[in-house]
Amino acid sequence: MAAGDIACYGPCLEPGEGHRVDIPGGVNVRDLGGYETPDGTTVCGRFLRSGNNDSLGQRGMAVYDLLGVRTVIDLRGRREVWANPDPYAHRRGIRYLNVPLYSRDLSDPALRPDDVREFSYGLTAGYLLMLSNKPRIHEIFSCIAAAPADSCVLFHCAAGMDRTGIVALLLLGLAGVDRDHIIADYCYSFAPQAEVDAFVFAKKHGVDEAELHVRATPLRLCCAFARTLRRGIRLLGRATGNTRIHADDRDRSEELEMRAGIIATCYDRVIAGYESVEAYLLSCGLAPRELARIRVLLLG
Repeated sequence: MAAGDIACYGPCLEPGEGHRVDIPGGVNVRDLGGYETPDGTTVCGRFLRSGNNDSLGQRGMAVYDLLGVRTVIDLRGRREVWANPDPYAHRRGIRYLNVPLYSRDLSDPALRPDDVREFSYGLTAGYLLMLSNKPRIHEIFSCIAAAPADSCVLFHCAAGMDRTGIVALLLLGLAGVDRDHIIADYCYSFAPQAEVDAFVFAKKHGVDEAELHVRATPLRLCCAFARTLRRGIRLLGRATGNTRIHADDRDRSEELEMRAGIIATCYDRVIAGYESVEAYLLSCGLAPRELARIRVLLLG
């Protein structure tokens, strides 16, 4: 890409509405910068979250080069990576790490039950299983701690919603971003910023733990999620192409309510169990110096 071509994408260097960054071919690309914390504001251009990289092309990758992306963490499962290889996997000057935080895309429309409540159960169980996968969390955050100074870390899954959302929750929580803004950051994947902000900051969110069985053991959660998926697949198999309901077809406020409750529940479980995101990450085997290094990357 010529210098003039890069210059024409100058606006992408500043996060826009919903912290979105305009990357040619990018999917749900957002910057974690610009959030207030007790120790200052999170730095722009240091952490980017997104969906798949397979549609970037040379133009999108050139813009990422301009933004200083030097570390790419791919959170997808092995089958997903095999089916859609990440273009950064063998790119010179890039540290690429594939850490399967979960084996499938939890928001894949082909696996989504028609019933919103069933879908909410499955997502909550899946998210809690990710948080219980401490060896993977350790691997992800150790890689982040080793990122070069003044570079940018890009972490992504398939759609930039679920697995990416969990890592973003932990990064923002470590930086000291408050609960409501962490919920909002997650919800920007599903609605415009003005709508999310009006919704999140006007309400208190959470999910009924008794109803969702979130006190179950990881094994029971896994089995419950598998049953939910099987029920959803059977329902989808009986549905016709005209009656299958996807996320975009549902009432957006219902989707937002569900999503806010799920991520709030995950955040609250971390705080209830460990008192802070820092303590949770220490329990995953991260060293205090690694967390201090990540804070420097987040806050400058």
